[in-house]
Amino acid sequence: MAQRNRLTNNSSEAEIGSLISGDTIFSIPYFQRPYKWTPERIKQLSLDIMQLVDESSDVHFLGAIIIHGRRSNPADPNIFDVIDGQQRITTIFLYLCAAVKTLCNAEQYEEAVALFQKYLVINRHTGALSNYKLHSCKEDRAQLNWVFRDLLSDDGLSSALNGFKLISLPESGNESGTLRNNYRHALRFFKEELKQGAIQRVRNIYSKLLNQVSIVQIDVWDPTNGPKIFDSLNSRHEPMTIGDLVRNEVFSKVADEHSDKIERVDAEYWQPFYKKFEQNRRNYFDGYFFPYGLTKWPNLKKSDVYSALRKEWDNISDPEQIIKQLAEGQNAYLDLQCGSNFSRHPKELAAAFKRLHETQLPSSTFPFLMLLSEAASNNVLAEESAIAILEVMESFLVRRAVCGHEPTGLHAVFKRLWIDCEGD
Repeated sequence: MAQRNRLTNNSSEAEIGSLISGDTIFSIPYFQRPYKWTPERIKQLSLDIMQLVDESSDVHFLGAIIIHGRRSNPADPNIFDVIDGQQRITTIFLYLCAAVKTLCNAEQYEEAVALFQKYLVINRHTGALSNYKLHSCKEDRAQLNWVFRDLLSDDGLSSALNGFKLISLPESGNESGTLRNNYRHALRFFKEELKQGAIQRVRNIYSKLLNQVSIVQIDVWDPTNGPKIFDSLNSRHEPMTIGDLVRNEVFSKVADEHSDKIERVDAEYWQPFYKKFEQNRRNYFDGYFFPYGLTKWPNLKKSDVYSALRKEWDNISDPEQIIKQLAEGQNAYLDLQCGSNFSRHPKELAAAFKRLHETQLPSSTFPFLMLLSEAASNNVLAEESAIAILEVMESFLVRRAVCGHEPTGLHAVFKRLWIDCEGD
């Protein structure tokens, strides 16, 4: 019976080699959690690979990765943001780096160059941030740069690469950590196998890794669906929130910029916006985007918020502009959640908003009230009219509560109410 290198007949299942050999970059969002595979997971992967080498197994299925294709110049490499799966992708790259280093130590430079250029780097000039095929997150970049420097510290490899110029990732994070430690573990693994079976065994190991370890690559239209798909495959997964996705989308606008610029955008714009949601020992950040979206698109479904925002930002390249747009409803939202007066309304109007807050009003009323607050702030609506509207709403909500009516159903009333009133 012929050996199979995949577990399924599904075209989305691919050998690791075919996945990473093309003109492709896998980019971990800059602010995603760092790489953290434990030594136990690394040891288990080594054992799984050796089962392939010893032919006690035909194929090892590594699971699914969820990616989202980023728009780029057609002449540039395909760039995929890794929504889920950075641990496995990063580990595979570390093993291949260790294989290249081991080949160099054995003075197999021609083979080392072939492996390096086909699987680890883009071997031509591009407009990408780096010519690594893996762009790690903020906290891991210094460690990944260290690994590549370690490879090119071998004079024989540098010479054999014949003038190839490595473009490192902008430095950020510490040079020491889990990523560098796991690279060293992979080096020890290959070193031991080299002792046991000479260079042919090393060659057999990396060949099995590339050709008989498979993975399902799922390219999603909407990154919001990534965690939903992964949840179905792995119940232990910690899902990404809409706030995580929004942040990643904002910073994707400067993903190919130097880390200094990304850090400046973060420090001067994103962090002030984000930290303002931390009130009364709570964080209201993730709850903001649905009511904010309804102020712009009244018929929006909760599941469609992120895709609507992404479409809105299609032609905006400046993350500062996006963050400023997002902040437009923030003060009104927090006033309703916290009883504050970030909107700086006059005393009587602020008191009317605070009374509504004290009724513990349902969040379904927020889109209408946020638009009302904005109209009052911009003098589109007179203060007296705004107070009168708030008093009617307060009476309505209190009477429903007294009568024991659940707040369900109010969403349909309030999501379009501002438009239906036509400013009257």
